[in-house]
Amino acid sequence: MAKFCENCGSELKEDQDVCLGCGKSIKKAVKKGGHNGYFISTSIIMLVISFCLFCAFFYEGEEPLVFFVPALFSTAAAIVCLAGKKNKVAVIVSGALYICGAIVNIIGIEDISIFTILSLVFAGINIGFGCKMKK
Repeated sequence: MAKFCENCGSELKEDQDVCLGCGKSIKKAVKKGGHNGYFISTSIIMLVISFCLFCAFFYEGEEPLVFFVPALFSTAAAIVCLAGKKNKVAVIVSGALYICGAIVNIIGIEDISIFTILSLVFAGINIGFGCKMKK
C-alpha cells in the first residue's frame, strides 16, 4: 500500500528515511492515502437504495421518473465510484450522476425525498474529494 508524506503529500517508498519532497523524517510523517472506506460504504448504500427503487418500480409498474430513472443514475454512479475510487474524473462523474438522479427524482415526485437528499450529499462530497485528488 502506498504511503504519503503528511507534510507535502509526496509518495514515499518503503525504504526511505527522509521525504525527498520536503526533507522531513519519514518515521513521523507517514500517512495512508485515500478515502476508500467512504467510497465503498456510500456506494453500497446507494446500490441498496437503487435496488429498493427498482423493486418499487416493478411492483407499482408506473412512474419511471420517480423510481426507475433515478435508480439507473444512482446505480451507474455507485459503480463508477467503486470502479474509479482512485481516479479523479471517475469520482467527479459519479457525483454528477448522483445529481442527475436527484434532479429526475425531484421532477418525478415534485418534492424532495430521502433519495434526493442522500444523492445530493454524496454528490457534493464526491465532487469535493474529486477536486482535491491529484490524479
